[in-house]
Amino acid sequence: MAFRYDLCIFTQNNFSISTSKMPEQKRLFLLDAFALIFRGYYALIKNPSINSKGMDTSAILGFTNSLLDVIRREKPDHLAVAFDKGGSSARREAFPEYKANRQETPEAIKIAVPYICLLYTSPSPRD
Repeated sequence: MAFRYDLCIFTQNNFSISTSKMPEQKRLFLLDAFALIFRGYYALIKNPSINSKGMDTSAILGFTNSLLDVIRREKPDHLAVAFDKGGSSARREAFPEYKANRQETPEAIKIAVPYICLLYTSPSPRD
């Protein structure tokens, strides 16, 4: 069974990651982007974060805070974020009830995803 993902690698070019550990103790962190996006959005559902243009930025804020928290607390040597590309029928074929009761993705999340993708394609502020 094959699943399709975009893998985004956050390197020292994108973030300043301190590595005070011994070389043989390097750690790779793999993060599920949509889990963090949905978690961030729903964590602020009662008091959403709205920018000056009226855009709900809760998903962006939640994702970014979670990502920065992992970087600060864990100090990974390498970090990758996987974005489910969607459109795969493999899960539904293997398990027809997969996501059967899930509601439609909120529009605010659909709008936020391209902005979140810019986080890993933007040059570091140091560049």
